[in-house]
Amino acid sequence: MTNDELFSIGELAERTGVPVKTIRHYADEGILPPSAVSDAGYRRYSHEDARRLRMVRSLRALGFSLPAIASMLDGTRDPADVAALQLDLVETQLHALERQRTILRAAAALQDRSDVLRRLETAYAAASLGAAERAHRLDRWLARTGSGGNDDAGRGKIRSMVLDGLPVELDEPQLEAWIRLSALLDDGGLLDTLAAQHEPFGSDVTPEARAAFGAQMMTLYGRLYPLVAQRVAPGDERVRALVDVWVGLFAKVLNRVADPALERWLLAFAERTNDPRIERFWKDVATLRGLPAMPPITAAQSLLIDGLSRSLEERSGS
Repeated sequence: MTNDELFSIGELAERTGVPVKTIRHYADEGILPPSAVSDAGYRRYSHEDARRLRMVRSLRALGFSLPAIASMLDGTRDPADVAALQLDLVETQLHALERQRTILRAAAALQDRSDVLRRLETAYAAASLGAAERAHRLDRWLARTGSGGNDDAGRGKIRSMVLDGLPVELDEPQLEAWIRLSALLDDGGLLDTLAAQHEPFGSDVTPEARAAFGAQMMTLYGRLYPLVAQRVAPGDERVRALVDVWVGLFAKVLNRVADPALERWLLAFAERTNDPRIERFWKDVATLRGLPAMPPITAAQSLLIDGLSRSLEERSGS
């Protein structure tokens, strides 16, 4: 090869768009040795060196390390094997970036701007939990709230509803749902509401009676959802009929008479415990489990409350 077929490091930089400083670094690392060195000690590069440099630039842009690039170019390692390892690394990095995006999105959506720093910290902690740690966190929360009753079987059922079948690694929608759930698990106000919900169902109410009551309430809500969607007024006869069913269910499970005293107690109890955070909890559980969207249980409960309130007002004014 004659000298006129070679060019200087500056000319190589112009041809390839790679800075001179970077080319020198590649040469020092043995990635791009010059084809020749002039009598004055200047490096000289060929067209083949330019092609090799473009290859190095492309591989670096794909995230390959210099030692990995050197091993592929000099034939000491199979490029397919190195590419497979790089793919694993990129997928790990992508997962980490997706997790960061989810955490940042959850914090950026906060209404209370002063709460952003705390939410960033708690969201990161929630997102970093593994499957076993998520289960332990839910178990502690169930024990604090009494959710599912005072028996281990009831708590185990809720635990299964939330966690069974979840993958070890959550996808982005699942991770967003878990971060919101985790924040709810730390919400003292929600704990108070859940505790209040369970107050009437003490040791006098058997697990069997509690289960039957729960199933009957779900049936009642199922009849309410279409009325909510139709924006039926609280004074509608269909709502009045379902209010009577509602009062009757509480009378039965609490072994009380369905009289005005029970109705006034139920109205106060329902107003105090109709918390939209509970619906939010179960919506996120549905997202975690890939289940159908949670129906508007808060709105259904509000319709019962409004219907009962209207009925009491009408009777007191008559």
